[in-house]
Amino acid sequence: MHDAPRFRLPGWVLLATAACGGGGGGGGDGAWSPRSLGLDGGTVTSLAGDGGSTLYAGTSSSGVFRSEDHGATWAATGGGLPDAVVVPLGGTAVVAALAVDPATATTVYAGLLRGGVYKSLDGGGGWTAANNGLSDLDVTSLAIDPTAPATVYAGTIGNGVFRSTNGGGNWVRRVSGLDHRDVHALALAPSNPTRLYVGTPAGVFVSTNAATTFAATGLGPTDVAALAVDPFDPLTVYAGMPAGGVWKSTDGGASWASARNGIPSLHAVQDLVIDPATPTTVYAALDGGGIYATTDGGANWAPVASGLRFLDVEALLVHTADPTRLVAGTFGGGVFVSTDGAASWTPRNSGLGGGSVTDLVVAPGAPAALWAATNAGVFVSTDGAATWAPRHDGLDRWEVQALAVGAAHYVGTLGGGVFRSLDAGGAWAAANSGLGDLQVQALAVDSGSALTLYAGTRSGGVFRSSDGGDSWTAVNSGLGNLDVRGLAAHPTAAGTVYAATRSGMFRSTDGGASWTGANTNLDDPVLNCVAIDPVTPTTLYAGTVNDGVYRSTNGGQSWQRRTNGLAADTIVRIAITPGSPDRIVAVSAGDADDGRNAGVYLSANRGDAWTQVNLGLRPAAATAVVVDPASGVTFVGTRGGGVFRR
Repeated sequence: MHDAPRFRLPGWVLLATAACGGGGGGGGDGAWSPRSLGLDGGTVTSLAGDGGSTLYAGTSSSGVFRSEDHGATWAATGGGLPDAVVVPLGGTAVVAALAVDPATATTVYAGLLRGGVYKSLDGGGGWTAANNGLSDLDVTSLAIDPTAPATVYAGTIGNGVFRSTNGGGNWVRRVSGLDHRDVHALALAPSNPTRLYVGTPAGVFVSTNAATTFAATGLGPTDVAALAVDPFDPLTVYAGMPAGGVWKSTDGGASWASARNGIPSLHAVQDLVIDPATPTTVYAALDGGGIYATTDGGANWAPVASGLRFLDVEALLVHTADPTRLVAGTFGGGVFVSTDGAASWTPRNSGLGGGSVTDLVVAPGAPAALWAATNAGVFVSTDGAATWAPRHDGLDRWEVQALAVGAAHYVGTLGGGVFRSLDAGGAWAAANSGLGDLQVQALAVDSGSALTLYAGTRSGGVFRSSDGGDSWTAVNSGLGNLDVRGLAAHPTAAGTVYAATRSGMFRSTDGGASWTGANTNLDDPVLNCVAIDPVTPTTLYAGTVNDGVYRSTNGGQSWQRRTNGLAADTIVRIAITPGSPDRIVAVSAGDADDGRNAGVYLSANRGDAWTQVNLGLRPAAATAVVVDPASGVTFVGTRGGGVFRR
């Protein structure tokens, strides 16, 4: 699902028959336990390093990870970071900024949206809040004075800049002359750290007295997302814009000139870093555009994204001692590392368990295989999710939305159509003839033939293939909305399929050749999914965006709202327990308006009453659910936290 509110803050300083859930659901009582070993990736929102081999990566919903080998492997840092249940993405608060004490490498600061500043004295072994005097907990940026590391600056949304002179022990607000209080970026001049530049929606402000007072520069009023200062010249500064492009000043901000030649205008500049040895070399991270570099101080830029499969780059880091080594944090694809000055990039996500799961499917076999679709590709487990292995070969679109197993394995992707594997994920190839590169949000296999598939797309309606994906045909006659979020094929009646759309439920009994509305008493027509009871196929469940769960007991002719005990309004997946259809599981990534009430809801009586079962689920933003028919174990996928079992 890519409809849920996506966190985006401009500028980083340094979300079968039961296609509604990929299968059934159920399982025993007790707490959820994480099962994401090898399920790597996720969204990395901030980066920091100690100048040696240790790196830190802040994520959008899984806290902070540490690598001690230049990013080859990662491990989650210790506890203490808060959950921020009001963040729209749900789960752990977004780690928007990281900073390492230049004098004491084991002292690390993390700036969190909705969480404030947290500090670790043991390299991330544990974290404690350092928010005394910090009246705004939406921290977007951090900067440490390299000559006096006890002096730390924090930029916030809504309350400007705060300064601590005792390592975060207490903070004092510093906003004199700062006309806009939303801070998107902070940058200290390394050679003169009393000079502090601040990027805001009203342009760049500068302080020459350690944030005692600020003054507007010549760049404004315009939104600034990223800043970087020449390490040798405190008057040379670059500003990256969320509307695209870079501006440069060589006189401390008194005047600015465009320095964007070669940078595409449609991509926001989200981060800027300067080569510490050759400051005329600057790197820019773009939203959807990859990474660009200049070697002539901004006069000309060129892309340097070879091997970078995820072009939405959130954060950049250049090694201070070896500038040929760079690290990029991406939206959905985790971390990429370059060891040749950004000429090429390689994913380095082992242990970085921040993957967002979009679908789960159990494929029969000996042993049965559990498949996970994520925003970082496809993974498979044959040991009950104890471990995962990637299955990406040939999959040039890694943001996978849906899974299905018929005559072959199929995935629907974000903007890449359908890919097919004839060898259980060993290799993938596009199977899009007649479909094109549409965003495929749902897949279903017809019960009459494993070669007949249906694909629900975001803007093209439903497509059908009768030859295992060799070719596709649009089948939309009577379909009242072309944004199809869920599909479910009748378990025994060939050609009968249901489509959950943004304007209600539609049913076809002729393989999609014609559709009729099935919306009587369905008060909320904005649907996310549909699930069919495999034992009594006239019983269906629909998950909505604003009204919880609806049930039909007559094949969709009429519906009844079933929300007793269901706190969540937005339901993204519903699963029915194989062999025990009274037991229903509904999952929510959080309500559409504010992200609240995320998690897993269980009903033992076909939806008549629900109980929230979130113990151990972190983050609580649940996005997929499936049950192993053999063991009855329930698996839940989350946004940013991988897979859990119960």
